[in-house]
Amino acid sequence: MSVPFKKDDLILFTGDSITDCGRDRNDPASLGMGYAAIIAGKLGFEHAELNLRFRNTGIGGDSTHHMLARWDTDCIGIKPDWVSILAGVNNTWRRYDQNDPTPDDLFEAEFRELLERVKNETSAKIILCSPFLLHTGESISRMREDLDPKIQIIRAFND
Repeated sequence: MSVPFKKDDLILFTGDSITDCGRDRNDPASLGMGYAAIIAGKLGFEHAELNLRFRNTGIGGDSTHHMLARWDTDCIGIKPDWVSILAGVNNTWRRYDQNDPTPDDLFEAEFRELLERVKNETSAKIILCSPFLLHTGESISRMREDLDPKIQIIRAFND
């Protein structure tokens, strides 16, 4: 099976707590205990000959606004070959826990800026992940009204 990666490619995972997943922020090699570490382990094992490199700059609680503020350090300056972005759930969450909503048009503009900067300032390919909520009760389920449009915005970038 052919893979899209090249020898020594650097794959960057960035986003919120689902990406962060307990990584040691003082150790650039720390991938945390979540999907970034699982994917890195699987790809590193199955394609050891490629010497793929991995980095995680996800930060729990981050919204697209926070990501933009650090984008030079957390993405552009790293010069990745691939950027995997999982963001959006905190844009929704802050509406409900801090009365700090992110209107869909602002979310779209911020997400577009993240992507445009990757496209214009790096040669990286982009992997977009959809944010999600686990339905653990009514308080979470009601957040769908805010998150679903943001998911559709992200999916539209894939078209």
